[in-house]
Amino acid sequence: MVFKESKIIAADNTGAGLVRVIHLYGGSRRKFISTGGYILIAIQKRRLARQFVTKNLYLAILITQNLKYRRINGSYIVFQQNKLLLLSEQKKFIGTRIYGPIALELETSNLTRVLALAKALC
Repeated sequence: MVFKESKIIAADNTGAGLVRVIHLYGGSRRKFISTGGYILIAIQKRRLARQFVTKNLYLAILITQNLKYRRINGSYIVFQQNKLLLLSEQKKFIGTRIYGPIALELETSNLTRVLALAKALC
């Protein structure tokens, strides 16, 4: 689960390091978001001097969460960290590489490029 004002690590090579959650898409009263949800973020720290500017707002999708959650088949899965990927305004993946595994629940989204670049689906 990720709430507003949470700090999350970016799991791609776009240059964003630590980001802060500004808004959760999916309703005005939404309190938290889980894997596969879209969020609005602001970059707090950058890893590299890339095209992204700190304190500007960007769109992202959550790919892993460290809260244990139940799948449809009855199994549970948990990751070590909350991680996200930066997206363009048209919901296209910006980076060219993804670090670490991503959750299997992203198969239902339209991000086929993300699934192709993923090292492992868990």
